[in-house]
Amino acid sequence: MLNLTYNYKIIPTKEQTEKIELNLTVCQSVWNYALAKRKLWSNSRSCQVNACSIRSEYIVAPFEYPNYPTQSANLTQAKKTNDFLKSGNAQAMQQTLRKLERAFNDMKSKGLGFPRFKRNMKSFNLVSSRIEVNGNKLKMPLLGKVKLVKSRDIPEGFKIKQVQVIKKASGYYVNLAIELDVNIPTPIPHGHALGIDVGIQSMLATSDGLILPRPKFLDKARRKIKLLQRRLRNKNKGSNKWQKLQHRIALLHEAVANRRKDYHFKLAHQLCDGVGSKTAWINCGRCARGQTAQ
Repeated sequence: MLNLTYNYKIIPTKEQTEKIELNLTVCQSVWNYALAKRKLWSNSRSCQVNACSIRSEYIVAPFEYPNYPTQSANLTQAKKTNDFLKSGNAQAMQQTLRKLERAFNDMKSKGLGFPRFKRNMKSFNLVSSRIEVNGNKLKMPLLGKVKLVKSRDIPEGFKIKQVQVIKKASGYYVNLAIELDVNIPTPIPHGHALGIDVGIQSMLATSDGLILPRPKFLDKARRKIKLLQRRLRNKNKGSNKWQKLQHRIALLHEAVANRRKDYHFKLAHQLCDGVGSKTAWINCGRCARGQTAQ
């Protein structure tokens, strides 16, 4: 089975934007409430019963561990009486609970940190077999047909299994999870072996003697970010000018993230494509040509 993810920008209408914002708010509340329940259960059982301190430990009525099946059933019951939950998409809320379950599983199996409360929800997922792309339109649950900036075509034979709606400073985007039912053979290691050491002062050093300096994307944008943050400090919090400056700062951070991501992808492609040569991408501005390192 071959799984890929394609990212596209969408241009929703005013009504579709309101639906996206509403569901982001609802999913944020579902995440925070479900996480609070899990934290309460964990804190109330962080010590042995015969060694529990009344001053420093939680004392709560016993309740079942709030895993995904339990919280999913409770959410279904709560929607019958809560108008705020009724206004959200049921599938998006269920996927939010699944995402929280995966976060806890990763915490236990991979040693990751405890999941955090969401101050702002940035995305939600929808799973359906009715998601399809027709020209520059994306047909999906909740939003119906939404305008799509089709930067590339979906390969023939792939089926869209899931869509993730993402909110960024520059607009709204979707991640389409596509799938193709094929058997992928395991490649046999061959060719020239290349050792790579990733550092802090330099981006990386290879066994062929190539040393790439660290690209300072954030350092280059920091002067402008500091200037805008200094202006932001003098604005009234919540005012229109404060919100505009916040948006400009978010756009700068997003641009830095995009440059860094583009550099990493092109560098990885060049290293894999030209193993054995000493040609690599030096910085984002010269990625299209490439430059030979000395």
